[in-house]
Formats: sequence, C-alpha cells, structure tokens
Amino acid sequence: MKLISHFLNFIGLFITLWACAFFSPLLAQNAVVYSQFSPPVIHLGQSSSYEITIYGTQDVSKETIRGKLHNVDGLKISNNPSVSSKFKLIQGTQTISITYSFNVQAEREGKFILEAWEVNIKGLNYKVPTAKLEVVPQGKEFENSMFLKLDMPKNNFYIGESIPCYLKLYLRQDIQARMRAYPEKKGDAFTQSELRKEPYSSQETIKGQIYRLFSWPLTLTALKAGREVLSYKIELAVVLPEKRSRRSPFDTLFNDSFFNTNSLFNRGKFENITLFSKDISIDILGLPLEGKPNNFSGAIGVFKLKTSLPLTTVEAGEPITLTLITSGEGNFDRISAPLLTEKENFKLYPPKTEFTPTDDIGYRGEKSFEYIIIPQSEKLTSIPPMVFNYFDPKLGNYTDLSTQSIPIKVLPPSTQSPSSTPMIIAKETENTVEVKSPPTLLPIQLLPGKWFNDITPIFKKPVFLISQILPIILISLVALIRRRQLRFQSDEIFARRVSGNKSVRKWLAKARKAASKNDNHDFFKSAQRALQECVGRHFPHRSESLTLTEIESYLTEHNAPDELHHTIRQFFNAADAIKFADGISESEPLSKWEKALSKLLNNIEDLK
Repeated sequence: MKLISHFLNFIGLFITLWACAFFSPLLAQNAVVYSQFSPPVIHLGQSSSYEITIYGTQDVSKETIRGKLHNVDGLKISNNPSVSSKFKLIQGTQTISITYSFNVQAEREGKFILEAWEVNIKGLNYKVPTAKLEVVPQGKEFENSMFLKLDMPKNNFYIGESIPCYLKLYLRQDIQARMRAYPEKKGDAFTQSELRKEPYSSQETIKGQIYRLFSWPLTLTALKAGREVLSYKIELAVVLPEKRSRRSPFDTLFNDSFFNTNSLFNRGKFENITLFSKDISIDILGLPLEGKPNNFSGAIGVFKLKTSLPLTTVEAGEPITLTLITSGEGNFDRISAPLLTEKENFKLYPPKTEFTPTDDIGYRGEKSFEYIIIPQSEKLTSIPPMVFNYFDPKLGNYTDLSTQSIPIKVLPPSTQSPSSTPMIIAKETENTVEVKSPPTLLPIQLLPGKWFNDITPIFKKPVFLISQILPIILISLVALIRRRQLRFQSDEIFARRVSGNKSVRKWLAKARKAASKNDNHDFFKSAQRALQECVGRHFPHRSESLTLTEIESYLTEHNAPDELHHTIRQFFNAADAIKFADGISESEPLSKWEKALSKLLNNIEDLK
C-alpha cells in the first residue's frame, strides 16, 4: 500500500510540473498591457506618474521586462520605477497584475503624448499603448470642479455708499477641500464688513451638476471716485483622489471606492489651490453738489426718523430725556448724532448711541440717540428742531428728515424753606436761672471688685490676634487680586495664557461629551477648537482663526517631533472631512480619538 501511495504522489507531482511548464508560456502569451498617466492632468510644479500595468501572467518580474521608453520633450521621466503587484482570483483562476510606476516631472505647460512602444516579456514582444498628459496653469485642473463668485446687486454706486453682496464658493459634490485662509479682497478702493467665521452652506445645481455652496454675506463701501476693479481670492487645500489604475476586465466590485471606509486624509494628499473670482469693473460716482446740505454727515441709504419724549413738563435745571431713532438700510456707521439748531438756554450732553442690526452685515437695522437735555430757563416753550439728512442713492437726491419743534413746559425751580435754628432754653425761676453743674470726677473706689485668676495681656489673647491677623490677610488678598488685575491689563501674554487655559478646558470637555454621545461632528469641531486655543495663547490674533499652517509653524519653532505634527494634522484633516465632505466615517472609535486628543494637548503644553 505504501508503495502504491508513493507512486501516486510521484505521478501527481510529475503532472503538476508538466502543467506549469506547458501553460506558463501560454499565460505569458495571454498577457495584456495598459499604460496611463496618473493623474492625467496636472499643473506646472506638480508631479504625475507614468504607469504600465501587465495583466494575466504569473511569471513576470522586474528582471524579465525589457524595453526602452521614448523621450518626450518637456517631460522628465525617471529611470527607476517602483513596482507593485496584485493577486486576484477570477472564477477559480489566479492572476497577477504588476504595475511599474515612473515618476514624471513637467518642465513646461502643454499637452504631451508618450507614443506607443514595445516591451519584451519572456522573449515575447507586447505593445504598450499611447498615453497622454496635460500640464495646465495652477488651478485649471479643477476649473469645472470649484469656483469663487462675487454677487453684487449693481456695478455702479456712490462714494460712501454701502452695498450688500454675497461671496460664494462652489465645490462640486465629489470634491473634498478645506479652507486654508479666509477670503481676501483685491482692490484698495473699497472697504468691507467683517466676514462670518462660519459661512452659510447649501446646495445648488448648475447645468445639471450639484455643487456645495458656501456663502459669506458682506457689505462693500467705496472710498474714491472713478472706475475700479474688484475681485476676491481664497486659498484651499484640496484632496487629490488616490491614484487608481485604469479599469480592466479583471477588476471586481470590491475595488470600487464605494466600499472604502478610510477617512479623508487616507484617500489622497492635499494640494494647495488658490481660487480667484472674476474681476468686476465698478463705476464709483461722486456725490452731487446740487442740493447738498452744509451739515451733511455722509449718511447714504433710505432711512426713517422718529422721536420719543416721555416727559414734557420739567422744572428749570432738571434733565429731560429725548430719544431719536433712525431705521432703514444703508451705511449706519456714517450716521452721526443729529444736532440742535439752537442751544441757547439749553445744556446738552453728548448722546448715548446704540445700533441694533436686523441682518448679519449691519446693512439694515435701527440706530438710536438718547440725549440728556437740561432747560435753563422757565421762559423756554419748546425743544428746537434737530437736523438730520441723508442721500438717497435710488433717487439720486438729498432728503431732509429734521425734526419739528417739540413743545415743552418749563416750571420755575422750586424753593426750599430755611431750616429752623435750634434754640437752647434755660429753665427760669423768679429771679434766677437754673444751670446744671458739669459732671465731677468719679469717687475713689474703696472696695475691690470682681477678682480674675488670669492676667494675660490682651495682645496675647486669641481674639486679639485674630482681629489683627484677619485684616492683614484680607488686605494681602485684595492686593494679590489687584496685582493680578493689573497684570491682566499690562501683560497681554499672561492674560492670553490664562484665558487660553480656560478655553482649552471648555472645548476639551465639549469634545469628551460629544465622544460619549458618539457625535462625530461636535467631537472634531470641539477638538479642533481645543487645539487652536492651546496654541493660540502664543499668538496675538484670535485663536479660532488659526490655520493648520500657523500651528505647524509654531510646532516647528519649538522643535516638536514629527509624530506630533502627524497627529495634529490628522485631527485637522478629520475635522475638515466632517465639515466639508458631509460626514466621512472614521475607522477608529471616538474613544481612541479622545485619548489621543488629551495626550496631544499635554504634549503641546510640554513644548518649550
């Protein structure tokens, strides 16, 4: 039996070796070769990869490949390719695909073609197909994927006029990006209102393509007359898709990115892109001189004015409160307090001013002026008119909204009766006046009083000591508090550090709470703010505006290890993925992220 078993094993081994020797050339003959540039469109300064992929062979290695690449004018192609292989099982048949990747650097812009060439595999020649590469100016490879636009209601307005606008950033739905810096205005002939920290987000369909829309409302105010050009730019970090080979009949559904649950920063690398809005030519007009009031303060828009005087009867020398309220739309910052036309016999203090906006940019709202007016004479019968006017840009003329005289009644100041003088009355008798004698000295005490066993001096008693020490402690405590207050006022670094410590603890607590609820959005938002506050204590500007570049620059200056750079970059990338990519699932549970955040904050604290 053993002899028969050994014989059968030998026959099986012989058949296996014969099959490998017979079918190996057939497999090589059935090899299929593909080529491509990945990515096929790059900007000048970015690198691409020329990839040759060979399918359908089990016997291909780097040593068995022979061939010579064509030279392409304007491209530098490396001679040392990297090699990767993939094993697949298709209907019971094992197949290997091997990819050779050559690094490519472009020396100029343009379209390049690497012509077809031959490669020798195990003595057999195979044709490598043509591959094309396009090198475009920076940002053009994303031309149809993202753009920046400034929406303005009109292209001509007056000096000092405030115009409500919207700055809009469109990102194609499949584009993942984060903002590296706030949008920046290009044009010194205009001032703008402060941009929102968080833009409004929505969706918009343009020519059948769905875009994610991020918009900032703002107002623009012209500073000088003439034709001026205005535009905006924004810096983005765009995630480039992971390099993928061209699909072939051997690909399966399991290679589809739909099944990939990796996070944003595992899907590709960031590419810094600067987007520019189209230049808008604007005609800025000067205010007309015809009909311009002498006391025009610069208010431009459409306004209404109303007055409020609760008390109309007052004594001379007593204060009375008058409130003027302007409402409407326009440049409220240029509306100054209306003035009395006549100030004689009136004492007037500067008004208390308060502005209440009814929109996000302060273009619409209500501005109030509260005056304290003191009439000095009972002969006054009214409060004189108060001057207020504005320029209406729609009508192109000046409008006068000065108030009318307001009737009041001024009473004479009330008089006070003189206080009575106290009188000393003596008790008289018939001929004499009884006068009480002053008190005399106390008599000498002849008998001892109560005896005490303890004659300890009072300065050694606990009550006395406490009464002396307690004020010293209170004074010292007040002095320390006052010293701390003065240091807060004079030492900006100390104040920022103390405030930053509180903010770090607050945002760390929010992150832990979000982690306990498994809330990805709130966790990474709070984690990012905690990191910004932790580093922001050493920066003069607001912590929430710190970018990843500024934080990494700080870490570099303090000789932070590469691991610290990598970890903080992961947190920022994850936060941006949640914010700009509509919630990308994370491979690690939030509990591990929470521990990593606490460790990261401690490591930043330890930097010197």
